[in-house]
Amino acid sequence: MDDLSTEKTDRELQKNKARFVLNQGAFMGLALAGVFWFLQMTGLETSFLDSVLNWLVYIGFIHISMVRYRQNFMSGSLEYGQGVWLGTRMAMLAGIVLGAWMFLYMKVINPSYTDELILQMQETYLPWECLKMRLLRWKISLLWLPILY
Repeated sequence: MDDLSTEKTDRELQKNKARFVLNQGAFMGLALAGVFWFLQMTGLETSFLDSVLNWLVYIGFIHISMVRYRQNFMSGSLEYGQGVWLGTRMAMLAGIVLGAWMFLYMKVINPSYTDELILQMQETYLPWECLKMRLLRWKISLLWLPILY
């Protein structure tokens, strides 16, 4: 009878661990979606602040979750591999939640977002492509210079 209760508590502990990781990953995904929404509303989606806020959410959530996981489930010690696995699972789930949010945003909330993104990329990268073509033409013309003289 004692083995049965130990097995039951082990299963409950495994379920609680899995539930913890799923909850933390989902909350991290929602926080990233909130950061995206905030940056879209303020017009700062192409700024340096975008990267900083996203990294702060990732690092903050994973760090706090590892500390809580270590204290609640691992008796105060967490190995490196366990921490990496915990962070990886949380980040994968956060990516799924963020991907679902982005799909909803691009298809329902703001369908013209993809057109805006393409226009922004063209404005950013087209001048570089023109510069590259000019440099390539200049380089080719320099190759012919010794032949002509």
